[in-house]
Amino acid sequence: MANKSKIVPNVYKKAFESVALKGQSLAISCVEGEISYEDAFIELIDDLTSVEMVIETVKKEEKFYG
Repeated sequence: MANKSKIVPNVYKKAFESVALKGQSLAISCVEGEISYEDAFIELIDDLTSVEMVIETVKKEEKFYG
């Protein structure tokens, strides 16, 4: 039977919460005219890319260290 990850699900939860909050903040900034929708979208994609890299790193470390 495969070992269930204990760390990765928590990382996904924290990552989702972080990206969701960032998205809300960017949406408010767009509505208030502080940032363009295009710039907000680019910023959100950058955040998602960073989160994806962190998750992949955690998966590799968990696999390596057990």
